[in-house]
Amino acid sequence: MRLQSKWHCLLVLSGLLIWTDGLAFGQPRSLFDQLVEASRTEMAKKGGKLKMTLDWPAPDTKKVFPEFAKAFPFVKEISYFRETGIGPFASYLIRIKRGEYPDYDIMHIAGEFEAQYEAEGVFVKPPFDYQELNRFLPPDWPKLDPRGYGP
Repeated sequence: MRLQSKWHCLLVLSGLLIWTDGLAFGQPRSLFDQLVEASRTEMAKKGGKLKMTLDWPAPDTKKVFPEFAKAFPFVKEISYFRETGIGPFASYLIRIKRGEYPDYDIMHIAGEFEAQYEAEGVFVKPPFDYQELNRFLPPDWPKLDPRGYGP
């Protein structure tokens, strides 16, 4: 698996864990194992179907998603919609304020809306420190970029 594909797989898996809303873990042997086990548990509840929206162009998804499915076979189906620009995020924010959350397990938002989304409490705090996770990644995987540690 190429370095970029591995990094994207980690990004998607991390997003899946965050989506679990801080699921309590058992005692697998490492943070990476905990991440995988929590993701496996959540995917079992959803029949292995993952619904996501990001700003990845189709060529990126065609490279990343098959590698992701190979690495994590408990994700049986990935439904993907590419969301670009800022327009949709204003609409999502209005709906969130009414208690109507988008029907995605993993999604990004336009940077222009980060403060408003944070004020609504929609960013879930990971149940572990990403810097600590770096120590447990498989040896041939890239380390998480420090710019991704903050909220």
